[in-house]
Amino acid sequence: ISAIISWRDQEQMIFDEQLDSFNRLAAENHLPQRIRRRAREYLRESQSHVKFKRSVETMESLPPALRGSIVVHIAFFHFDRMLVFGRTGGRFRHEVAQYIRSHFFERQDRIGLLDSFCVIQRGLV
Repeated sequence: ISAIISWRDQEQMIFDEQLDSFNRLAAENHLPQRIRRRAREYLRESQSHVKFKRSVETMESLPPALRGSIVVHIAFFHFDRMLVFGRTGGRFRHEVAQYIRSHFFERQDRIGLLDSFCVIQRGLV
């Protein structure tokens, strides 16, 4: 249990340092309040994406076959919840899973991935 608490505290500490750093930057450069609010909101909302990216970095140290199995399992979990993949087979899903890339955008950002199939995990398009 203490390892879990320590890990959680470390994640929170990293976020707090990032927020403190931004607050110093904002104060030193006299950023308007509306920009400060947008940036803080982005930092808060991006925490889950940052944690995901850190997990991906950790997976890079695993052997390729094991890493591939993990990626496919995670992708299949999400594919099962998407109507467009409802009747697709494992081979097709496996091929698609190899090309999945994760991105995080600010609210109301234009997603400039015109040649991509985009899956929005949360929010509206």
